Amino acid sequence: MDQEVRQAAGEIILGGFPEAEVSPEYAELLRSGHVGGAVLFRHNLTSCEQAAELTQSLKALRPDT
Repeated sequence: MDQEVRQAAGEIILGGFPEAEVSPEYAELLRSGHVGGAVLFRHNLTSCEQAAELTQSLKALRPDT
């Protein structure tokens, strides 16, 4: 499968992570385009302020989206 197809497939895949911070592994998946975003769950969120910071950090990892 060529890189263009992998990139297109990755843009429609969402995933999650188990903590309140983005893991280095998940951050690399976002940066590389292997996943297009993240689904946030209760275990990812500790406060409104932290949710805003987490959202901004996720956006920074995929500035093209």
